This record gives sequence, structure tokens and C-alpha cells, in this order.
Amino acid sequence: MTSLIGGSDWPCLFGIIAWNIWKNCNMFVFQGISWSVEEIIKISFS
Repeated sequence: MTSLIGGSDWPCLFGIIAWNIWKNCNMFVFQGISWSVEEIIKISFS
């Protein structure tokens, strides 16, 4: 059984957050742009 966080399944949310962290890392390396932790989580929930 998976618990819900903000109406999302935890495994799904974990995957989305991991993807956004990976995306942020690439943006920082290739474009010099970085998101804060709060922005990553906010974008993951939207």
C-alpha cells in the first residue's frame, strides 16, 4: 500500500522529484541555471 502525499502516490512523487533533481543538475552544468530545493518540490507537485 502506498501513502498519499498531497494527493500523489509516494513512488510516483519520488520518481518525479528524482527526475527534477537530475534536470536541475543538467541545467546547472550546461546553462549555469540552478533551482532551490523549494522550487524543485513545488514544480514536482504541480
